[in-house]
Parts: sequence; C-alpha cells; structure tokens
Amino acid sequence: MPRPGQHGRLEARQNDELEVQLTWFESHFSPMGVSVVKQYHVYSSMLLGKDKRSNANVFLRPSKILNTVCGLTNNADRPYTWVTPDTCLDGVCTTKIKGVMTDKWYALNIIVESERGFTMAYGGLIIQTKWHVVTQAASEQTLRVIGAVSGSVLGIVIIGYIWLLKLYN
Repeated sequence: MPRPGQHGRLEARQNDELEVQLTWFESHFSPMGVSVVKQYHVYSSMLLGKDKRSNANVFLRPSKILNTVCGLTNNADRPYTWVTPDTCLDGVCTTKIKGVMTDKWYALNIIVESERGFTMAYGGLIIQTKWHVVTQAASEQTLRVIGAVSGSVLGIVIIGYIWLLKLYN
C-alpha cells in the first residue's frame, strides 16, 4: 500500500485571484521497493452552503466523506487532474487548480495510486477562497476571552443605563 508523505498533510496557497497551488509530499512504501507510485489523482470539489464539517475524523459529514478513497470516488465527480511522480522535485509535489471562484469553499484532496493498483487518500484540506485554512473554529481560550469581554461591555452598558434613569427621575 502506498503511504502518503508527512502523514497525508496538504498545503494550499493562492497564486492569483482564480488559481490555487496545492502542495504535498511524495508517498512511500513499506517495505521499500515493493512498488512505485503510478500517479496522483487530484480532487477539487466546491462545497455547497449546507456542507458543514461534523468532526475532525469525518471530513465533512457521514453522508459525504472526502478523506478516503471510497468517499472521494463516490462523492466527487472526477479527479481535477493527474500528476505523475516524475514531476515531483525533492520529494515535494505541486499542481495548480485553476478557475476557483471567490467567496466559495473547496475541499481538496489527493489519492495516490501504485503500479500494483493499490490506492490511498491523503488527509484532505478545506479552504475558502478568502484563503483561510479551516482546522478549528476557535480555541477554548479565545472563546473564554470573547465571553469575558462581551460580558464586561454588557455590564457597563446596563449600569450606564440605570444611572441615566436615576439621573432623570
């Protein structure tokens, strides 16, 4: 079985307004020499407004999984492109995804295929064309700070309102 490099981590960055560059590390085999990579299938799927990520293990939701080979072949139309391993440099592969629309969410992923026909999916990536990588909405500490500040501001406004009522009565 091919094993995705760097535990299946993908990286994406904007090249221009309508183009994303997707980068990943080459796959390897264990034990070494069993097979070689035939090609990488690159998937790019625009997500709908109702597509929400349910948890970290299921890429989107149980009915639309985009981080497994079966999930990609069943839930994505077809690969955006194919990349051969001879185009990878120093263990790093890249491809450009053109025609992305602004203010839209995209799920990107890679399936590696070996010469023996075995396949394995990378971890996947959800991006918005505003170029924020979505891994976690906010940390618990951030939410506590926002709650404390909001509560303090609300308290000051209420006290100010009560003082104004006393002043004019």
